Amino acid sequence: AGYVVGLASNLQLYPPEFVIAAPYTYEIFDPQILKWIMDHLSPEKADIYMCSKTFSSTATQKEPIYGTQYNVFPVQSCS
Repeated sequence: AGYVVGLASNLQLYPPEFVIAAPYTYEIFDPQILKWIMDHLSPEKADIYMCSKTFSSTATQKEPIYGTQYNVFPVQSCS
């Protein structure tokens, strides 16, 4: 419900087509901020989540509260 309330509140601030993205967009182009962000992006710092029933037969770990099965693998560099 909190997400929907937030979207409804954003309708007072932004046009309907921008209510989802507007709070997360930069209003001023700043190449230094973009460089800083790009310098900090790397496979070693990434978390990638893939969900599919096709993985259920290979899942080796189980989350204790909900019993969700999962695997954890390191992200390999593309370079």
